[in-house]
Amino acid sequence: MNETTRRRGPGWWLHALALVLAATVVVVAVLLPSSALSSLRSDYPWFSRSISWVENLWPAVDMVHVVLFAVVGLFGRLVFPRQPLRVLVLWLLVFAAGSELVQFVVPGREPRWSDLVMDFVGGLGGLLLANARARAPSNGRARHSGEGGNPES
Repeated sequence: MNETTRRRGPGWWLHALALVLAATVVVVAVLLPSSALSSLRSDYPWFSRSISWVENLWPAVDMVHVVLFAVVGLFGRLVFPRQPLRVLVLWLLVFAAGSELVQFVVPGREPRWSDLVMDFVGGLGGLLLANARARAPSNGRARHSGEGGNPES
């Protein structure tokens, strides 16, 4: 096992896979024309029920945007724990802005400032949740220090 692998910890690959999957879902979702999204919802009732459930978590807010970007932010922080938070916040803002700007060329879609705000708020929430998780006490269990040393130190 090389030094880089040892520093990343045992769950790094799963976190990286989750980040790629979450980012791919966002990219596919913003590139689908509105007619394709409508077709997906009518052809796959389980998909429509899932989206409706997320939308109804807080009807005044576009929770689909918040949840998708929260997952991206959460796993972004878990994959890049040593990056300064400001760098991850900047990348998140660029990703959110890009996801809205690309909608200028997608049929039936239009970028919205409110969606950009919800994307960013969700992503920031995910980043902060990952930070809180990293700083939480271990409740007496040994934690991986990430440095290859004694987890108790």
